[in-house]
Amino acid sequence: MSENKKRVFIVDGYGQIYRSYFAFMNNPLKDKEGNNVSAVYGFFNTIISLLRQYSPEYLVVAMDARGKTFRHEMYDQYKANREKAPEDLHAQVPVINRFLDGMHIPHFSREGMEADDIIATIARKASENGLETVMVTGDKDLLQLVRSDVFALRPPRKGEKEYRLCADAEVRELFGVQPSQIIDYLTILGDSSDNVPGINGIGEKGAVKLLTEYGSLSNAYKSIDSLAKGIAAKLEAARDHVELSRTLVTLKDDILPDDQIDFAAFETSHIDWNEAIRLFRSIGSESLAKAAQRLVPASQFSLEAEQEEKEVPEEVAAETEEKRVSSEELEGILSALNDDSPVAIQVLLSEEDEMRASITEIHLTCDGRTDLVLRPEDDFKAVLQRHLIRFRIIGQDLKKAIKALRIWGLTDIRPFADTMLARWLLETSVSRFDAEDCCTSFNSLASLEKKLEEKGLLSLFRDMEMPMCEILCNMEMEGILLDCNHLKTIEVDIESRMEEVQNAVYELCGKSFNLNSPKQLQEVLFVDRNLPTGKKTKSGFSTDSEVLEDLSYSTEDPVPGLILQFRLLSKLLGTYVKTLPELVNPRTGRLHTTFLQTGTATGRLSSKNPNLQNIPVRTDEGRKIRDAFVPKEGCTLMSADYSQIELVVLSHVSGDANLRSAFLEGNDVHRETAAKMFDIFPEMVTPEQRRMAKTINFGIMYGMSPFRLAGELKISLKSAKEFIERYFERYSGVSAFVGKIKAQAYEDGFVRTAMGHIRYIPEIKSSNKTVRSTAERVAVNTVIQGTAAEIMKLAMMAIDRRMKELKLKSRMLLQVHDEVIFEVPEDETEQMKDLVRSCMENAMKLSVPLKVGLETAGRWGEMH
Repeated sequence: MSENKKRVFIVDGYGQIYRSYFAFMNNPLKDKEGNNVSAVYGFFNTIISLLRQYSPEYLVVAMDARGKTFRHEMYDQYKANREKAPEDLHAQVPVINRFLDGMHIPHFSREGMEADDIIATIARKASENGLETVMVTGDKDLLQLVRSDVFALRPPRKGEKEYRLCADAEVRELFGVQPSQIIDYLTILGDSSDNVPGINGIGEKGAVKLLTEYGSLSNAYKSIDSLAKGIAAKLEAARDHVELSRTLVTLKDDILPDDQIDFAAFETSHIDWNEAIRLFRSIGSESLAKAAQRLVPASQFSLEAEQEEKEVPEEVAAETEEKRVSSEELEGILSALNDDSPVAIQVLLSEEDEMRASITEIHLTCDGRTDLVLRPEDDFKAVLQRHLIRFRIIGQDLKKAIKALRIWGLTDIRPFADTMLARWLLETSVSRFDAEDCCTSFNSLASLEKKLEEKGLLSLFRDMEMPMCEILCNMEMEGILLDCNHLKTIEVDIESRMEEVQNAVYELCGKSFNLNSPKQLQEVLFVDRNLPTGKKTKSGFSTDSEVLEDLSYSTEDPVPGLILQFRLLSKLLGTYVKTLPELVNPRTGRLHTTFLQTGTATGRLSSKNPNLQNIPVRTDEGRKIRDAFVPKEGCTLMSADYSQIELVVLSHVSGDANLRSAFLEGNDVHRETAAKMFDIFPEMVTPEQRRMAKTINFGIMYGMSPFRLAGELKISLKSAKEFIERYFERYSGVSAFVGKIKAQAYEDGFVRTAMGHIRYIPEIKSSNKTVRSTAERVAVNTVIQGTAAEIMKLAMMAIDRRMKELKLKSRMLLQVHDEVIFEVPEDETEQMKDLVRSCMENAMKLSVPLKVGLETAGRWGEMH
């Protein structure tokens, strides 16, 4: 872009709304009334990011109007195949329009026209006024407008973070044609999403070749007699509709009168950021409000907006005073408090990782009005160590704060109430929480506990999640020892193996190419090797893992399988082998993962930095990585792993007689299932039949569709349907349970686990079949997986309690999937085996027995 020209940014409104909505599809963001605000959040987060990064002089939003357009009048099948957008997406559009109005950001829609035509018209007018245009869009149709003063800012692709600015060169790189050829390119390919007919039999590669040789589709038609017979026949067959397709994909740039395009009204200096702050807070997004606050110009500065407290549900936010105190003043304040008094705390750190960070400030409040600010100095430490043990400690993300304080030296501090955990229990689908100061935490707790009690969640908060907060804090601080030399050996082995696989691919393909390049891989697989294509993406036919797995199964070509091997090795190398040693804490010499209590809507624990859940356990390479996790000298690692816990839970909650009997009699559940499904004796079941039964057993819990089952088992769709029907015939109790949960979720809008954990599922009432089916699967899975997660938490709490009572030196280190890892002194091994087995197998009273597998070894990978 030119440094001398002013720029107008035109946002493709609906494109950004859809992208924002589906980005949070699995964990929608909700306002305090429970309304989905994912699209609102994502839309304005993008607007703010654009303004901060690019500082455009002008900004305008183009929106599609409701109803049919002139293209529908030309072709009644235009967009006929599009599925109706989810209702809670549409409900956010008026909110976005209202926010745009309030902020004074102009937005256009025109009846009978599309947003793309509005963008084309404004871009033309901008050029006439000597302005550059940046179209914020992922729509390839708009690339036809790219020229020397018109650019496209396209969303990041998978694995990327930054938007990409596209000029002529980038369009050529992405699609292989000039921007001026995009209309012909789209005409040839057609558009299945818009139902625009293309030229049958000519794909992306053929379109690029045709336009490269002849310059335009018109020239190709003029030279049709000299074309290859096959191509000529395809062009001839499309002659009757090709002009229609061209007209449908060509954008109109004259749909707005010139007097409606007032660039002075588009100036970003007109944006009312104080109103933006108010609006963002109205949906409970303090993060957007804070981002907007940083953009308030001096001319708009409002002391009221700057000092406004974020809303505390159902109570008036208290006016707070920040006060720096001396250690003597702090001693006097804390000495005056009774034991068990509530004290809220907030710890500010020098960096994100509390295990490496230093404390920059400590904030305390004991009345919700005065924010006491302390510097982390030794005279404060003595006062805090003496008093904090007496109080009920409140805060947001207390685990992180307490870890930092313990590292500083406050070893006896204990968490009492974490407002982040309370908010998560009230709405587990919301996975992000705005930062709270200590006064806000103090003032909001009573309201939060009242809501928890009303929903039957207060006991879960106090008796499960808060004790788990303390346990996880101890586990994270303990960490685990990592054998970095072992990883160095693995690194050499994996790099050597990658080179072998790569060379094998080169030899089979007769040429070398970049195995990580989708474009080059498309060329090799679908052109050079003529393999069948699967699903299509914007950049061509997909080469993702699912496609490669299908190709490796359905064809005899070894290349797709080798590419999968290469990708797995590359991921293991980059994600674990090279990265894990960098995460070892230099102070402790151990690896400290962070466990997330609020990371899933079901209640299962997850982890980050590193994510231990994703280390593959079914491959030799994955087990070798686990081999790098070792005990300290004089100790052994012990693994306690629940056997098929989710199937046990399913048999309990469903009450299915056949499933229960298999567990009660101690039989192989998958073999029993196979015997019933194939009508044979259990001893006649083959390994392949058992594998199929195992897939169905676990798939049923996740609402596996016949299509998915067919793909998993590599069988026909008809056979998959028959398998599922036969399963539900044999296990009628499971069938009844699944139906009951779906009906209950539809009636109530939520489901509960055995301990009462709630997950709201508003999407179950969607008129969109795909969305509704996903919601039904979520409902069933939440009851099973959520109950299993509660059993694991109860077991960990019981183990922790018994270890403290017996004053054992053993330590609980990790919790991954259905497994807990301990570091055990050799003289406590047998005692710990008995203790752990008893606590885990008696964690919750079920109608079928919980079974635990116990192993000890010198390396994690040596167990199971």
